[in-house]
Amino acid sequence: MNLADWWAVVALKRIDQGKERLAEALDVPARCALIVAMAEDVLTALREVPFDPAQILLVSEDPQVALLAKRLGVGVFAPRAVSHDPLNAALRDAAGHVRQQGGRHLLIMHADLPLADAGELR
Repeated sequence: MNLADWWAVVALKRIDQGKERLAEALDVPARCALIVAMAEDVLTALREVPFDPAQILLVSEDPQVALLAKRLGVGVFAPRAVSHDPLNAALRDAAGHVRQQGGRHLLIMHADLPLADAGELR
């Protein structure tokens, strides 16, 4: 497998709006910290595959996600805002962006995938 042909697209909700089902157990700052930690685990696993960091895109409209992407050395893609089915619309937009950049293969992951492991991704 030639990883130069592959891109990884990682979907991430607004950091301050995720993990709402955990609201009874975790306050907003704790949920935000959990979201960031899980995203860091997924991105670290992708980099260890090893994906080219320029071909890993965090997909989110959240400006905090852009800061996270910069800190971790990966790309960021801000999809257009839609009200119906925003996750799938964002992923379609990101896939179109990848095709425009010459990407031939695409791995789509969620940023909150538990126990992300490079060995499993290879």
